[in-house]
Amino acid sequence: MPVNAMEDLPSPFGDSSSNWSESELRETAYEILVCACRSSGPKPLTFISSSDRGGDRDRDRSSSPATPAPSLHRSLTSTAASKVKKALGLKTKRKDGGGGGGGRSGKRAVTTGELVRVQMKISEQSDSRIRRALLRIAAGQADTSAQRLRRIIREAFEKPMDLGKTGESMENFRNVVISLAFRSFDGSVPETCHWADGFPLNLWIYQTLLGSCFDIHEETSVIEEVDEVLELIKKTWVMLGINEMLHSICFSWVLFHRYVATGQLENDLLFASSNLLAEVENDAKTVKDPFYSKVVSNVLSLMLNWAEKRLLAYHDTFHDGNIEPMESIVSIAVLSAKILAEYSRKKKDGDVAYTRVENYIRSSMRAVFAQVSSILETTKT
Repeated sequence: MPVNAMEDLPSPFGDSSSNWSESELRETAYEILVCACRSSGPKPLTFISSSDRGGDRDRDRSSSPATPAPSLHRSLTSTAASKVKKALGLKTKRKDGGGGGGGRSGKRAVTTGELVRVQMKISEQSDSRIRRALLRIAAGQADTSAQRLRRIIREAFEKPMDLGKTGESMENFRNVVISLAFRSFDGSVPETCHWADGFPLNLWIYQTLLGSCFDIHEETSVIEEVDEVLELIKKTWVMLGINEMLHSICFSWVLFHRYVATGQLENDLLFASSNLLAEVENDAKTVKDPFYSKVVSNVLSLMLNWAEKRLLAYHDTFHDGNIEPMESIVSIAVLSAKILAEYSRKKKDGDVAYTRVENYIRSSMRAVFAQVSSILETTKT
């Protein structure tokens, strides 16, 4: 299989590197995931330190009275093929042994929660720290800032706040918000706030969560437990403001970006991304939300631009050794163009798909003709 140069596409959600490192995004995403799974389960947040678990962590976890929420504690199984992989057209790989992925050396993950932790490269120490912090908050032991904030909000409903900068109400409100924003896991005061501020941060976090669907040891491969992992990730939708439509466009981008960033080695990723765009196309016909339209337009503009660089002179890009991905690239280009046309204020007449494909053929033929003419001219001289 031909190896292409690695590419790093710009993010359609903006650049997070100026404010967040990759490790900070992973830890924040994992913290939100753990919190969402705990809050959605019937059992309260519980914590068992690594030292209390002893040598056999798997046995202790299953027998301890402090049982985690069912979603995180659910055992991994490999009895059925992945429905997600089947729907997206991804190949299913056979496992050598029992259920649970997440590592080729040492013990394999036996629960969905542990698998996600390993996939997101969260250490056991960080996991314990996050759970202890969430436990203190759940038990009301962190501090009284959250309670004070609730009281201020309740009072504001009963009596309008004095919005002046020097007003006592605003000063109290400012102090409690700063207290919450600067609170750290270990009790220290960091230099920057750790405060979720909506979009696009939520999209960066969600993209980071979706990244856990890829095998950390084989970066072009989607794990067999993707169904269980996505089930956990979707529990964060309420906290992050994600819905099925945003999930589809984000997951399509994540699959597409992984294909490009890993040297275009695994054509299944491109095919799966294209299949998700078919769902996005259906949503685009009925959903006219400005924010959703902006997200979709940003993602598809990048995908279309990448695809058309290869299709406008496809004789230079494709040959006998790499013809397989061409169908998916054409599909992504056509679907992206159709969806963008749907959102465009200027409605385009005619068949968008036909027009695009005809343009690719004509453009490529002109490029070939120009190359042949140049060679003939060189030969004559």
